[in-house]
Amino acid sequence: MNSVSLETLLGVRIKATTILDTVIQGKVYSVDVDTNTITLIQDKSSENNLSNNTYRVLRASFLKSAEVMTTKNNNKPKGKSLSKPTFKTADPKISHVNLDDIKAKQSQIAKQSEKDRLQSARDKFIDNNLKLISGIHGKEIYRKITKLFPLEEVQVRSDAIAVFGAVTINKPWGIDNVEIIKKAGDLEKDSRADSSIEFVKSIVVDVNAKIIGG
Repeated sequence: MNSVSLETLLGVRIKATTILDTVIQGKVYSVDVDTNTITLIQDKSSENNLSNNTYRVLRASFLKSAEVMTTKNNNKPKGKSLSKPTFKTADPKISHVNLDDIKAKQSQIAKQSEKDRLQSARDKFIDNNLKLISGIHGKEIYRKITKLFPLEEVQVRSDAIAVFGAVTINKPWGIDNVEIIKKAGDLEKDSRADSSIEFVKSIVVDVNAKIIGG
């Protein structure tokens, strides 16, 4: 293709011939000087049944020639100067594309997608465990505990819920059914059990009070 500023082609109807001798006609919709490409709104063709706008992206280095058909205002004959329009006068208006904004948006979408995936997996895990626990009191206590403790630190059976492997809440899920699992003889684990039991008891009392109170 002849050495011509790509910006001068904006809004102009051209007949482009590729190095493979493929002829494409249409109006130049946008140009990208970084990738050295132009985008054409291809002319509607009854032969190709193009009823809607069809956009073709062409790399300038793959074009053998580009003949001007008309300017954007259709008031100049073929073959005239390519001195206008520029980005400012292009029709339709060409907006600047900020690649950093696009990358940031893609990253945000990816992070949100991963967050949604993890939340979905968490919800499914909790729902499966709720099916194992008998009684509304046990289920509600488990729901409350999973909001306050890491899931991996909570184990369930049909008749018991264990927290940190140190404290267990047994059916029928009352405060008197909260117990420290047998001392492990490990100072750190035993200390965790002692500090956790009162907190777990407060959870049981709170949940049961809300159920009874409606």
